[in-house]
Amino acid sequence: MSGENVDVVRRSLAAWNGCDLSTWSALFHPAGKLDWSRARGPFRGVYRGPSGRKAFWEVFWSTFEDVQIEIHGLTEAGSEVVVANTAHIRGREGIAVMSKTALVYTVENRQITCLRMFQGRDEAFEALGISE
Repeated sequence: MSGENVDVVRRSLAAWNGCDLSTWSALFHPAGKLDWSRARGPFRGVYRGPSGRKAFWEVFWSTFEDVQIEIHGLTEAGSEVVVANTAHIRGREGIAVMSKTALVYTVENRQITCLRMFQGRDEAFEALGISE
């Protein structure tokens, strides 16, 4: 694994888990996008640029009390890093849920140009045309 791309992804996840919008945003290329179009929840859509990502962040974090992403594996394929994970989510009313997904980060020149959410690792691998 290239240390650079994986390092950017790990820092992004740490910023997310720490609810640190400033650090999280700084890791994205200005034109970078957040693609949540495969989501089954209320945040479905594609969010472009700093204002789009910030809007996603604000709605997401105003909905939930806490979200912690637990990493189950990192797979690097060129500029893409697939993160198999479980999101441990606690709502504002204290209700806890878990969601297993795969995040695919595209990292170029130490900046995230795209972050896509898939329903699972197999779906992410298929989209990238890679196999185990």
